[in-house]
Amino acid sequence: MNRFLLLVYVASLSSAAIAQDAKDSATYCAYVAEQASAQADFLRTPSYIAGAAQPNTGTPAQFYTGISESLTNWRKAGLTVKAAADNCELYNSTVSTQMHLQYAIPAMEKAALINRVGAINTVETQLNALMAENQRKQESQDMTRPMMYALQTTLVKLELDRSTTVAAVASIYVPPLSNTRIRELLVLKQRDEGVNQRGLNRIAQQNNWDLSVEGGIRHQLNPFLSNSVDGYGTFAFTYNLASMNINRHLGQAATDYSEWKKVQQNDAIQQAIALQKQLTDNVTALENKAKALQVQEAVIESNLALVKDVDTGVALSFSMQLRADQLLLRVEIADTQFRLSNLKQYLQDNF
Repeated sequence: MNRFLLLVYVASLSSAAIAQDAKDSATYCAYVAEQASAQADFLRTPSYIAGAAQPNTGTPAQFYTGISESLTNWRKAGLTVKAAADNCELYNSTVSTQMHLQYAIPAMEKAALINRVGAINTVETQLNALMAENQRKQESQDMTRPMMYALQTTLVKLELDRSTTVAAVASIYVPPLSNTRIRELLVLKQRDEGVNQRGLNRIAQQNNWDLSVEGGIRHQLNPFLSNSVDGYGTFAFTYNLASMNINRHLGQAATDYSEWKKVQQNDAIQQAIALQKQLTDNVTALENKAKALQVQEAVIESNLALVKDVDTGVALSFSMQLRADQLLLRVEIADTQFRLSNLKQYLQDNF
């Protein structure tokens, strides 16, 4: 069994997954940060204005040019950059939670298969010792070749089981996951969703008011070449009278969003509930399997006790078959016990 190559293969997958996961997070956060920076630059930069106006005082029409700035836009710019950082945190916590939920069962299955390979190796060592012992009996004419056939067949079965199991291990991809428990990841994700929603609400609330400043120069259009050029400056404050209702609706919307995410079928919370139910059902099935294997083991032990002191050829042949079946049963028992213990521990740690 080339276990070294298997470990190298698994390690190479893990390294690639770590790099890919980090690259995914970094590139997405860079994307939203650049988008936010572009919007912040747009909001902070004064606007150039130019046009013509006809004063209502009876004076000639005027051409004006200058710049205008909104203090609300300055406030929005900072909040936009902060919202991008919050969105990055939400993306990371969401992806981390989804990966834990998506790869929970594959990770446990892979661990169980690796443990099964170890159980097969242990049983094969015991089988080889038994075969060596009976080989000496065969050489001394105490055991016939057909009596050894059951042990040889068992060895073939073990080798086939191991090669199949190793192939199954190599076919399961599981990225490296943090040790954070699922219930903790869900709390972090919900927290980040709340922070993200509140940040978006703060940006929306800036539309309730504005303080704009404008300044520049004015020039009489007729005659255009006159020296009637002067500067001007204005400011204006606006406030939406429905601001209190708007803010109330935005706050309720954030609460409703949180409640919706809790029941959304493809969201992490519902996926976690489904995973918990699936694992709990698996525990019940494995417990039933463990009981059935214990009954089979007891039957084999009982039959071995019956032929323990019988030296006839039929008894020896039956004894070899029983011991061969017992060794194969040990692999199944070790596999079932590991899976059951691993599932119970996972449920206890994560839910």
